[in-house]
Amino acid sequence: MANQPIIDFDVSAEDFFAPLNLPQSTKDIIFGIIAAYTGADPSRSSMLSIVAKVAAFGHSPYGFVGALTERFVGGATRLLKGMIDGSKLEVRLDHRVVSVNRTPDGVTVRTDEEGFVLKASECIIAVPTNALKHVDFTPDLSLGRMKRSHSRHIGRLLKPIIHISNIPAGVFALRISDLQMVCTAYELADGSSVLCGFGSDGIGDLDLDNRESVERALRKYFPEVEVLSICHPDWLSDPLFNGTHCVNRLGEAYEFLAAMNEPEDRLVFAGTDVDTSIWRSWMEAALNSARDVVGVTSGNLARRSQ
Repeated sequence: MANQPIIDFDVSAEDFFAPLNLPQSTKDIIFGIIAAYTGADPSRSSMLSIVAKVAAFGHSPYGFVGALTERFVGGATRLLKGMIDGSKLEVRLDHRVVSVNRTPDGVTVRTDEEGFVLKASECIIAVPTNALKHVDFTPDLSLGRMKRSHSRHIGRLLKPIIHISNIPAGVFALRISDLQMVCTAYELADGSSVLCGFGSDGIGDLDLDNRESVERALRKYFPEVEVLSICHPDWLSDPLFNGTHCVNRLGEAYEFLAAMNEPEDRLVFAGTDVDTSIWRSWMEAALNSARDVVGVTSGNLARRSQ
């Protein structure tokens, strides 16, 4: 996307759809799915990534719903374990990177584990862009990348997994509300169900640590529902994430992609946040980004060895 003249898509949902004069009920559905996918108010987020997803789904509105039905056999943990077991990578847990120092001879990476240092010729940085500000880069990153990585993006997705009873089977709901999207994940043998909800911090008044708050949100769709239990990942307060997948403010998405993909001596940035394909923020984007950085890094290593 960063190599195409598509900056005109870098506008708000309101501006993008204004020429169509949509009825309010249609806007509720469209804006609801935009909020559910971005975790941000549609009036603040850029339409560029949403337009890209339309292309990624083969220009089918159904793709926004049908894609959510696909799951890995054995879950994503099985996939991750297979990737680690099948590679030659050394995985170190509980090592938070605190500094990356570049010199004419290579790169030195230090973590918060006392005395632990890694030295290499090239370094791939694959952390969420909201967390880059916690890493001290010497010398500083390029001006464009420094500016973008120190400006927190607006992805504030809330994703509760809710065990409920007294609800029809196979439900799906969508609108601008405390929970912008709700769908059945599993139906259990005792007649209860597990729902997956999608909300946005800043839209509505939802407290995921409060059962009554979640029940009120669900009863706007299903008046008789009873919430039995809730669990949810807290990406927003986790310093390793500081938010969810990257969602750019309107007017900043195109510049962000261009800046984050600028060449940087001995450093290459990877991940769904910086991928420029139409699958940005999806697992396909991670794979695409991985292919790109492997090519760049391999080329850099080959040139340095000459």
